Amino acid sequence: MEMRHYLTGAGKKEWHLSTIQGIIRNEKYVGDLVQQKTYTIDFLSHKRIKNKGNKTKYESKGVIPAIIDRETFDLAQSIIEKRRKGVLDNNEETNSRYLTRYPLSGKLICFKCGETLKRRYWNYTKPCQRTIMLCNGFIQGKKKCNSKGVVLDVIEEAIRDAIRKFVDLVSVHHSGIKHNDNSECMSLLDEVTAIKGNLEKLIERQLNARSDFKRNALDKKYEEYSEILENKSVLLNKLQNKQKDISLERDRIDTLIDFLDSDSKELTDEVIDAFLTRIIIIDNQHMAIIVAKDKSVTGEQIASNRKDIAQMNGVLDGDVEIRIGIKVYKMSYKVVVI
Repeated sequence: MEMRHYLTGAGKKEWHLSTIQGIIRNEKYVGDLVQQKTYTIDFLSHKRIKNKGNKTKYESKGVIPAIIDRETFDLAQSIIEKRRKGVLDNNEETNSRYLTRYPLSGKLICFKCGETLKRRYWNYTKPCQRTIMLCNGFIQGKKKCNSKGVVLDVIEEAIRDAIRKFVDLVSVHHSGIKHNDNSECMSLLDEVTAIKGNLEKLIERQLNARSDFKRNALDKKYEEYSEILENKSVLLNKLQNKQKDISLERDRIDTLIDFLDSDSKELTDEVIDAFLTRIIIIDNQHMAIIVAKDKSVTGEQIASNRKDIAQMNGVLDGDVEIRIGIKVYKMSYKVVVI
């Protein structure tokens, strides 16, 4: 999509995996509409949770103009489900490609040198086996970077804890993220359509005008309508973009709510992309989770400015610890919004 210079629904140039997955799973593209996927449980805090049968879901099929046929949509859902379960086909190479993908690949940045961290296994096949994230600079040689390895499990536990707190924070402080009310947009769209109709009538009257005085008066009227049309169109575009942003933010929060409601709490590509942009590993007990409001921010930009970013105040923080065998691993984190 990026190579073909297609923009996302929010007008962004950079496409994230969660955006693609949201499109593939979106029932609206096949003409269906499902309402009340989440609902508010507290109208004071505006906290929302996933609707797991507690309230009625309203599903309407074929109520929206479809842009993809149902057979293709159902096939895509079937492939997603098979990949989730790890059952694709008899091709071992294909299966391996999907089962060994790691959602945090390329997301972890070393504070000391700016390189990404890679997975390595300590005590492989032994009971005390651990998955360690090592800086690529350290792998290339200690002279380039001497940062210590970080146990993957403690990083993932910190992310899970941060998601829990982040969803609670968003539920309280972002009550404006609610179901889209398109009435204002529709009203403005009707106004724009009406003005365009008036302009067409003015053009016809200009062509039939029999005097210069009449034509000049119509020209002046045309300029007035054109200016109004331009202002209304700009306002309509802003409202439509705002509605798109609200919709994307709701989808993002719904993804995180689904994750918290799941039994496995698996950190999938979709969950990681919905929550964070990068993680700066400061040392083996401290990390900064970076959330970029501007989705065009790249990993390279974050790596280049990692030390300044890591010093910024977080919107939330926390501490976690896990036990592997007899050893306890700790991690302090903060979530930084840039």
